[in-house]
Amino acid sequence: MEKERIYSRLDLLLLAAGCTIGIGNIWRFPYLTVHYGGGVFLFIYFIFLIILGIPIIAMEMAIGRASRQTISHAMQQLDKERQYEYVPCIITYAGNFLLFAIYVPVAGWAIYYFFQTVLGTFSNPAVSTIGLFQKLTSSAGELFLLGAIVLCFTVICCLAGMSKGVVRVVRVLSVLLFAFLILLVIDGLFQKRLGEALILYFKPDWKQAAAGGISHLLEDAMNQALFTLGLGVGMMTMLGKHMTKKRTILGEAIWIAVIDTMVSLLTGTAVICVCVAYGKEITLGAELVFQTLPRVFLRMDHGRIWGCLLYLVVFCAAASSAIVLFENMTEMFMDQFQWDRKKACFILLGISSVLIAFILVCIIIFSVKISATDGTTALIGVDALLRRWVLPAGAVIISLQCTTDGTWGFHEFLKEINTGEGPKCSIKIRKIMQFGIPAVIISIVIIGWMNL
Repeated sequence: MEKERIYSRLDLLLLAAGCTIGIGNIWRFPYLTVHYGGGVFLFIYFIFLIILGIPIIAMEMAIGRASRQTISHAMQQLDKERQYEYVPCIITYAGNFLLFAIYVPVAGWAIYYFFQTVLGTFSNPAVSTIGLFQKLTSSAGELFLLGAIVLCFTVICCLAGMSKGVVRVVRVLSVLLFAFLILLVIDGLFQKRLGEALILYFKPDWKQAAAGGISHLLEDAMNQALFTLGLGVGMMTMLGKHMTKKRTILGEAIWIAVIDTMVSLLTGTAVICVCVAYGKEITLGAELVFQTLPRVFLRMDHGRIWGCLLYLVVFCAAASSAIVLFENMTEMFMDQFQWDRKKACFILLGISSVLIAFILVCIIIFSVKISATDGTTALIGVDALLRRWVLPAGAVIISLQCTTDGTWGFHEFLKEINTGEGPKCSIKIRKIMQFGIPAVIISIVIIGWMNL
């Protein structure tokens, strides 16, 4: 496996960006920030990044680097007493497949909307953005063609291998994403009512936070931190598997969290500034990207250009995440069943095709039969399952694996995480990691159940 190591730190961080930067940064973060009082949500979100996000990134990467395996096989290998032999496999496979089933359709929609923007569809005031999206999500032919294009692109990248395929493609997608996003932010900062937008974004509004519900705020902030970093499903373990021992894991974990947070803040700036300037409500999910923002482009100078940039950002984010997820699942199959890459890719292609087809059929059914829906009910359900159940469960198990005697153990974890140059952890954090992290996650999950 030596040839598969990632020796370039820049490549490691760009691959991590591909893991973490996704649709949660684009269509969820701006809405949550505004809904929960701007600076109030940002403050709570940053706390969760520090006390949960960075430690769990470090734990996942440590498991991968110590075992040189993906998470499903690594936890079996490191678990001395086989306390968590099968549960991690179930959770990680479920999490990866469900995330992949979200990103493939969204990447396809981004392709469709990019070409619609290039053709000037949204320049016609007679075009209904709601009707266009419902037409797309009820068209079996277009949905399956777009899904097939994204799926084939993903498989081809992974067949070429980690270094020659995944790293090269994700490197390009990540750089393009940052470049396009910066252009969108610059445009947002030159919009009218800029001061009002920035106040709405950054100023703490405790009344608005209370109106949204403090318990809901805590739940959504934690879920956003876990979801946006892709924690609990082993993507960071795959990075650790290919990471050298030159630098400490904690330092890289901090950088990964910083990069992801920077993208969220930039996206929020672009979206909020534009929506405030044109008097549009900042909505959630696909409604924001595929219905609200296209209406804004109708009224913007050079709106076609900014629309193209937006959908390129969405595609780069969704496609890079899909590629990394598929690579993670491919390597999980290779480690778990001792298959070669070609066999693992094609078997995974078959399983993924069935799953994505099922999700697309659900989208079509809901889009046709429920006129009030935006056609993404199936994705909303998958997203809720991931955020409320799968990711928190995976994060708790990873925390216990790294801190509990009889499994891998805290001393082995500490030795691995402190190997290399960079910031190091103290043994004094053991109780916090062993009891504090699971307690926080479980408590907020219970609060979420009570809010249902």
